[in-house]
Formats: sequence, C-alpha cells, structure tokens
Amino acid sequence: MNCNNYRSLLNTEADTGGGLADPMTTRGDMIVRDSSNTTARLPVGTSGQVLTSDGTDASWTTPASASGALNLLYSATIAGTTQVNNVFTGTYDTYKLEIVVDTVSAGATEMTWSTGGVSAVTGYRQTSIQIGNTGVPANYNSGSTKTAIFYCDNAGNSATFTVNSPFLSTRTCATWQAMHYANKLVSGGTVLDNIISYDGFKFGNASLVCTGTIRVYGVSK
Repeated sequence: MNCNNYRSLLNTEADTGGGLADPMTTRGDMIVRDSSNTTARLPVGTSGQVLTSDGTDASWTTPASASGALNLLYSATIAGTTQVNNVFTGTYDTYKLEIVVDTVSAGATEMTWSTGGVSAVTGYRQTSIQIGNTGVPANYNSGSTKTAIFYCDNAGNSATFTVNSPFLSTRTCATWQAMHYANKLVSGGTVLDNIISYDGFKFGNASLVCTGTIRVYGVSK
C-alpha cells in the first residue's frame, strides 16, 4: 500500500492521535467516507435492500422489481360479500386477482368492478367456454350483457383473473379461469362496455355466506 494513502486512512479530524476513529454504533454498520471526506457511519439497510453506488457515494437501495413480477397489494380472508377499494391505481397497468372460495352456504359468488365503493351493475359482455366433466365444451353466456364479471353458484370455487388497465378511463377487460361445481372448468373473458376508471371491486352479493381468501397483485411493467 502507498505510504501516503495509509497515513490518510489512519488520520482523521476526530482522532489526532493517528488511530482510526470508529463511527459505528450498531450491528450492521459500515464505515464510509462522506461528502466532507470524513469517516462516517453508514447504517445497515432494511430487509431486501442492496448496497449500491452512484459513482460517488455508497447507499442502500431497494432493487426494482423485474418486469412481469407479481407484487402483493391486498390479501384478506373473506366471509361473505367483500368490498375492495383503492387497490387499482396508475402504478400498474395489469393486475392479477386470486380468489379461493372454500365454502358457500348461501347465495352465489360474483364480482363487479367499482369506483369509490359503488359497483357497475350493467354492461358486462362475456364470452366463455365451459368444459364439463364429460370433456364436452360449451359456450356460456357468449356475448350477452350481464350484471357481473363472473358468477358461480356453488362451493369450492377457485378463480384467477388478469385485469387490464382498470384505472384508466377506458373499457376494462379481464380474462379469467374458474373451477365451477361438478368438476367443470370455465374459462373466459369479460369487457365492461363503458369508459370509467375503476379503483376496486366487489365480490359476492347481499345473500352470500362463504369463507375463503382474496389476493390482489400488481404486475410490474
């Protein structure tokens, strides 16, 4: 090591005796040189952060999510009708919804888009294919105007949704796949025929009594 660099390392303004002053106080601390070229303490970052450099200083930063990564925005146990507000924003263009209905003792499972807690109850246009336990496919409500995105009238229903741009003032589209009663798989798509921005959705109706889980993910751009 160059002698001048060695002496520069050992001598600080705070320690005129020639020893290295230790600014660290907490587990995980690191020693750095700050903008005043003074020995300083860099506290440990939060969980998941990585040490990076801007070419001048070191810092802890949260790495950006890879494109297509799923970011959990909402998770809740459901026990009947559930209103989810303010989950759709301009941060993401695409969302994934995961709904698992464990039991239904009354009513039916359905979904509607909403804004400010008020649901849209007309104008849903569905095209879907139902594959029964005999393996014979059939159209289900093809092209008709419905009062909900999705409807199912029995227990044990698991459904996944991909929702495109619900927060934009444009037609909200979604594709979905669900396990219906009697071992029937239903896959389809729905478009809401208006140009309103939606920030959430309602799952269930006034008569629904059920148990299960709802999760909402934002898909990184």
